Amino acid sequence: MKKLEFTIYRWEVLLAVILLISLTSIVKISPGFLIIKNEVVGTQSFQQQPPDKVKIVALTFDDGPYLGCTEELLGILRSEGVKATFFFTGKMSDLHKELVLETYRDGHEVGNHTYSHLNLTKLGTEKIKYEIESTSKILSQIVNKPINIFRPPGGNYNEKVVNFIKENGYIMVLWTFSPNDYNLTSEKVLYNRILGNLTGEDIILLHSGVEVTCKALPKIIKILKHKGYKFVTISEYISIVSRSKDKTWANYLVNAEGKIYKKTT
Repeated sequence: MKKLEFTIYRWEVLLAVILLISLTSIVKISPGFLIIKNEVVGTQSFQQQPPDKVKIVALTFDDGPYLGCTEELLGILRSEGVKATFFFTGKMSDLHKELVLETYRDGHEVGNHTYSHLNLTKLGTEKIKYEIESTSKILSQIVNKPINIFRPPGGNYNEKVVNFIKENGYIMVLWTFSPNDYNLTSEKVLYNRILGNLTGEDIILLHSGVEVTCKALPKIIKILKHKGYKFVTISEYISIVSRSKDKTWANYLVNAEGKIYKKTT
């Protein structure tokens, strides 16, 4: 019987290997597209699903600044590479100008939390004006920038407060969730409360002078990062969320248009 002879060239072997790999594995070919193996029809291409909506969280800290605790918070945020928003009182800011300036220079946003931390619904118009305007003056002189975000102590406001906000171009910032950290001594309870109430577009109310908050903050940040959250300041939050179709930001912000919305718990 006559023997069959044939020659295999190197380029043929290389081509065969490439074809084999393309038929048995998944290969990315361009952003947004994949080539995937199909057992019946060979290969097919399809467009990837768009990535999930970016989850954002604005960490906000009321009161202070306080020697010790505010400095500890700044150190934690600095080491974690996270920016937050601090609502300072005018009285404490006047006492600790260097802490206000350090907060601002670290890239955090500084907001107005009244001068004396009083319930504004118990005050007349002139006293409301003093509590807000004197604090903005103190803060703006320290950071050399106008202050236009404001949070009323306890989230308490009425028509007189809103009218002042409207007339003077402030944005009143409430929150999506408050874990009531000032009443807690357990770190575990604090971060469990926060993690159990996330919505994907969160403004979390915390406090500068609370020991348990300082202790729990590193773990809170690490878990939020693990869950894919992007940390933003309040101004960044407003810019991002106000573009959304739901306008969910209106549930916890009172803007210069004077629309009044009740805070959530």
